[in-house]
Amino acid sequence: MRVLSLCLLSVWLLTACGSSPVRVANPVPKIKSEFDVKELWQVDVGVGVEQRHLKLTPVQDNKILYVVDHSGSLMALDIDSGKRQWKRRLPVKISAGIGLGGGQLYVASAEGDVLALNAEDGKLVWRALVSSEVLAPPVHAHNTLLVHTSDGKLFALDSSGGRVRWSYDRSVPVLSLRGTSAPVVHQGTVFETFASGKLAIMQLSDGKVLFERPLGFATGRSDLERMNDADAGPLLDRDVIYTATYQGSILALNLRSGAQLWSRKLSIHQPMTMDSQILYSVDSDDTVWALNKLNGVPVWKQDALFARQLSAPVLMGNYLLVGDFEGNLHVINKQDGRFVARYDAEITEHRYNKTQGGIQVNHPKDKLAILSTPLVVNDTVYIYSRNGRLTALQIPQAR
Repeated sequence: MRVLSLCLLSVWLLTACGSSPVRVANPVPKIKSEFDVKELWQVDVGVGVEQRHLKLTPVQDNKILYVVDHSGSLMALDIDSGKRQWKRRLPVKISAGIGLGGGQLYVASAEGDVLALNAEDGKLVWRALVSSEVLAPPVHAHNTLLVHTSDGKLFALDSSGGRVRWSYDRSVPVLSLRGTSAPVVHQGTVFETFASGKLAIMQLSDGKVLFERPLGFATGRSDLERMNDADAGPLLDRDVIYTATYQGSILALNLRSGAQLWSRKLSIHQPMTMDSQILYSVDSDDTVWALNKLNGVPVWKQDALFARQLSAPVLMGNYLLVGDFEGNLHVINKQDGRFVARYDAEITEHRYNKTQGGIQVNHPKDKLAILSTPLVVNDTVYIYSRNGRLTALQIPQAR
């Protein structure tokens, strides 16, 4: 298996690489802010993800935030103040975001290590090994830990000791995106999508396959043109499954029969989100879409952020939030797609260094990139930058 490098994948490009098409990012659009995004606190976690394209999204449990960097620095922080509760140095390099459940934290590495840690103090509970690199957060459900590896396997581990209960294995294309989706568990059933462009539905108890379905068919003359990874993962809403593929389509499928309800031609590789009526996504050109969940008809699209390497979108009350490769958090009105506010990490970087009494160093802007999906908890959003800085922001909601 070959994993597509940043040099080849135009989704992440700003300049040409070899014969790849040139993608020049749009400048940050000028907007008239309707309110200020208030910075509450910042904490430096460690090295962040360095130059790797990793999405180490923090997780929250009650009043504690858990965050980890690539070097293995794991912290528990007070959610209101950012004050450190404890810190652990893990023995592996971390490649995926944190899983949480059953009083334990779960992290994984590029070498296939899976670690379970006590959520109260970060002490190691058990350590297991799966077949290859893990890029999606492990998912805990009913005393089972689901781990999706980059070689196309899904492992179900006993969450109390790390023993493999079952595994699902399907072939991976010659060329695929660097990333995997995280499974969804609903009523004892596992829903997951794979780099092969397939959806699989399995019993959580024993891994028995209940249903498999291709989400599209590879077309084109080259391996690059035929890529149709389903890294966005499945979304469930009552009796409907929403899925998407790179260089393919967004699909709405009947949960029971797998029959297609509607399809919309879009190239998606980021996780999607939704509310009661609208499905929100970011395509491979970094256009933000709002689609009617009943029929896939666009409600609006926002294309002013072309090639700005957006994070996955997240909802926060009346707004949709996306981060970009220069550390901007864009706040979009979810009703009509217009920009209503923005947080600029570069401005904050200067102020932060000055407050700390340090000498200002002009780092490349991509050090501030928001690769991980912003984490929303009540009226606060937490963004984790490439350089390892976790920032808590307050965004006022319209009444």
